[in-house]
Amino acid sequence: MKRILVSILLLVIVFSLIACSRKKDGNETSNTPAADKKVILQYSMPLPVTHLFVDYDKQWIDKIAELSNGTVTINPHWAGALIPMTSSYSETIAGVTDIVHAVPGNELEHFVVDNAAQFFYYPVSDMSKLLTIVREFYAATPEWQTEYSRTEVLTFGTSGEMYILSKRPIRTLADIKGKTFRAQCDVSFKLVEANGGNALKMPLGELYDALSKGVIDGVVIPVDTLVTMQLAGVVKYATRVKVAEPWYIHKFMNADSWNKLSENQQKALREACEFRMQLELDGMTRRDAEAFSYAKDNNIEIIEFSNADYNVINDQHQAIAQKAIDGLNARGIDGGGELKGLTTDKSQDNI
Repeated sequence: MKRILVSILLLVIVFSLIACSRKKDGNETSNTPAADKKVILQYSMPLPVTHLFVDYDKQWIDKIAELSNGTVTINPHWAGALIPMTSSYSETIAGVTDIVHAVPGNELEHFVVDNAAQFFYYPVSDMSKLLTIVREFYAATPEWQTEYSRTEVLTFGTSGEMYILSKRPIRTLADIKGKTFRAQCDVSFKLVEANGGNALKMPLGELYDALSKGVIDGVVIPVDTLVTMQLAGVVKYATRVKVAEPWYIHKFMNADSWNKLSENQQKALREACEFRMQLELDGMTRRDAEAFSYAKDNNIEIIEFSNADYNVINDQHQAIAQKAIDGLNARGIDGGGELKGLTTDKSQDNI
């Protein structure tokens, strides 16, 4: 009996020594990071399920689950079912949602620099280069970052380069004068007005009827809408403006929700957001190519302004940008320096 007890004691000592050795070598699980806790994040998207961005978002949600090894689940609320788009920032920082897809032009009293920045990027029309410029600008502008200090910025988004789609040809800037256009973004809105046209906002769902009934003379919108919104059924001309809707900050996250994620989960979310922006870039390229092909096959004329007219647009845009800069200066925000540089050097190098 005594020998058996001694043998058992020896075995215990041996196994204890082996266990200690494994711990020192870092092979024991107690020295590895604890498994990430599973989290469910609420996501508010104001656009309807039929919108193209929702399809991209579904792929983005799947990518987050994949990259986080299933530890991060996104619970989407489409069509503004969770929060109204008019208060996306205030509702997000209040914790009503964890992540939001924000639509530009809301809560402008808070987003002073954010709103002004959209006027600094003409004449960049290469959307990939424009995304790089906008992200570099945001990273170098503390005043802009301050506006999002209670959130974590996740993605930038855009509708792309603008064209004037019309029933009658717009061959020169003079053809804009006296006509009424629905403008997609504030940049195109101001340029229509600068050339004597009447610019207005209108829901996308009303465009086809408004064009067919002559309520408006044209729309300033991405060319892919010839196909995606079937506008080719009511217009015969597409004029390139060389103005793009800038990349806005589209998705941001409640800072507390972000900080509760592990490093691995944050990394997964970041990588998934890069994937989401690339989806948007690839989609724009593909849809534009399809639209140009459709236009060629269906006798829709693609028009370019003269170089002289594009120079006029450039001058007009510089004036619009300067007005935005002056507005920042009036609020005590430095609107010179790099902000003004974006409207000259960088933009001209990246057309």
